[in-house]
Amino acid sequence: RACATTGAQLHEVPIWAWHWADPEDERLPWDRARKLLLDPMTLAHKRSAAQAFTSQLQGDPAIGLSPVLPEAVLERLLQPFEVVFT
Repeated sequence: RACATTGAQLHEVPIWAWHWADPEDERLPWDRARKLLLDPMTLAHKRSAAQAFTSQLQGDPAIGLSPVLPEAVLERLLQPFEVVFT
């Protein structure tokens, strides 16, 4: 409604959807999906930013806590593109 009122465009980034959805998941609006390729500099910044949050990457083995962002999630996160819904 805010976009309609102001004329702005809404772009949704399904960051957490990758934890529970796959490309065949019908709960996501795939007809609105767009793939945005990242240039090398942007990709480098994205990878650097992801590595900055060590608390999300390491967990705590002393208490059996897994990383918040396991390797499979990082692989998806660090692809050379973003998926947005328009």
